Parts: sequence; structure tokens; C-alpha cells
Amino acid sequence: MIQAPIMSAYVWGAVILIVFFLVAVTASNMILYKPNNPGTAARKVWFWLCCLLAMVATFAIGVWKAGDISVPVTKQAFENHVYIATGVVFLAFILVGFAISKICSNSKLGTWF
Repeated sequence: MIQAPIMSAYVWGAVILIVFFLVAVTASNMILYKPNNPGTAARKVWFWLCCLLAMVATFAIGVWKAGDISVPVTKQAFENHVYIATGVVFLAFILVGFAISKICSNSKLGTWF
């Protein structure tokens, strides 16, 4: 069986964070601004949906990768780091999203928060 190092849980989390953050940015920029309906609610929904999907994807890939580990102690340690990586992805997504929202306050991304 394949032995996955602990650090791969965080690498997968970082890759998934970047992918879903780019999806949130792209979706937010694709929502048209109309005078009577600025689309702020739709942009917020996309941001939080991508945040939740990033968490689920990080956890799912981590559990899938943990299934390849044959040593029980290593598997348990890897699973513990998958839980931590999932929490880190959630917090990082919110913090980076908040920072981008405040930096780009006059753009469509400024409506996330």
C-alpha cells in the first residue's frame, strides 16, 4: 500500500483552497450588476458555497488518501491531520475572502462580506 506523508494533507488542502477560491472569484465576477438587483446576495451565496465545498473536498480527499495507508498508527496520525487541514482550509478561505473583500471594496468582490 501507499504510505502518504502527513504533509500531503496540508498540500491537498492548499490546492483545493486555491481552486475553490478561484471558482468563487470567477462566479462572483460573472454575476451581472443591475441597478435594481446588484447581485450581492448571489455573490455571497457563491462565496459560502465554495467555502463549504472546499471543506468537503479537503476532507473527502484526505479520507480517500488515508484508505491507502496500511500502518494503523500512521493512518490515525494522517486522519488527525486531515481534520486539522479541513479546519485550516475553512479559516484560510474566510480570512483571505475577507481581506480580498476589503481590498477590492469597490468591485464585485467587495460584496462578499
